[in-house]
Amino acid sequence: PLRFECSCSRERSGRALISLGREDVERLIDEQGDVLINCEFCGQQYRFGLRDVPELFADATPRLH
Repeated sequence: PLRFECSCSRERSGRALISLGREDVERLIDEQGDVLINCEFCGQQYRFGLRDVPELFADATPRLH
């Protein structure tokens, strides 16, 4: 039987935030309270707040500009 399975996850959503850079993520959180990422396919919502920032960027490689 045919079945739909979305490949979204909190980890993948977190990687999208990491690509923005820590400063931008912290600024978004300051402005909005939390950052919400919505999966367009399954509707799952992932919420990231200030307490999540250290964990998100703990293993992130610094970006070169």
